[in-house]
Amino acid sequence: MFGNTQEVARAVAEGLAAHLPVETVEVSDAPVTVADDQVLVVGGPTHAFSMSRARTRQDAAAQATASVVSRGTGVREYLDRLEVAPGQPWAASFDTKVERPRLPGSAARAIEQRLRRKGCRIAHPAQTFRVRGTTGPLSAGELGRARGFGERIGERVTGGTQPDQTKPDQTKPDQTEPGGSGHRTTRHTLLALLAALMAVGGVGGAVGLFVGAPDFFGPDTAEIYSRLPFESPQFAGAALLVAVVLPMAVTAVLAWRGSRHAAAAGAAAGTVLVGWIIVQLAFIGAVFWLQPACAAVGLVVNYLAITLNRSVEPARPLRRSVASRR
Repeated sequence: MFGNTQEVARAVAEGLAAHLPVETVEVSDAPVTVADDQVLVVGGPTHAFSMSRARTRQDAAAQATASVVSRGTGVREYLDRLEVAPGQPWAASFDTKVERPRLPGSAARAIEQRLRRKGCRIAHPAQTFRVRGTTGPLSAGELGRARGFGERIGERVTGGTQPDQTKPDQTKPDQTEPGGSGHRTTRHTLLALLAALMAVGGVGGAVGLFVGAPDFFGPDTAEIYSRLPFESPQFAGAALLVAVVLPMAVTAVLAWRGSRHAAAAGAAAGTVLVGWIIVQLAFIGAVFWLQPACAAVGLVVNYLAITLNRSVEPARPLRRSVASRR
């Protein structure tokens, strides 16, 4: 609206141009068809937690002190009309948001979801670029980040590096989202919530063991305590904290932050949880409903972790030009 997204689009195009021919166009003039050998990059400002609407653009235009960009058509309307070739062309998205206050929602992620539904393959997770105040200007360093974003897309679609194999200065993932060091997908969120639930439950179990609750295992608690290593529920509680609570807590934090290490942490935590149940059965020689339930959680955590990064598909060669939209 105020030219900030336009500046970012041009910087992204500069990065892309190091790998592919680029055309940068205003959304009102953007072609509504994308061939399977093209790359589409769509960007827009975040309005009311998502893509702009006619009313939000009118409200924004009322705050402008100069001419505005894309007063009429926005990316929401453009994506409604977009037709994508069946060959799954590459695509990526970005948005601009104010530095303060830090508000939820992202036009870039909404755009990315639309592009997926249209049949595009995502070349790079959605990125956010910050502006100082409603009308701008862009925050320091954002144009450099935008060029790096374009470079990573170009490297990806031409068979170069993976999106997370980036230079530390201009090409690191967006770290301006609250509580995040990368891109958190729905699968990241599910993994984080499940791991956090397991960690909290583990803390409760450890506390019960530490205090030696007389009915912790039901009517056979005293006998089961005698089967524990060193006949010590406190030792079992400490082992529970180390083997289950700590890995699950680490997984929850990493997954919530969208870290690329969340997959490895989740796979390890899920495997250890299943192993913990097996060891527990070997020692106490009794089966409770909670054990198969926890084992099932461990398997689900494992599955989510293993499939965490499947949202970015393998590269394939392009045959011709790239189109960049803003």
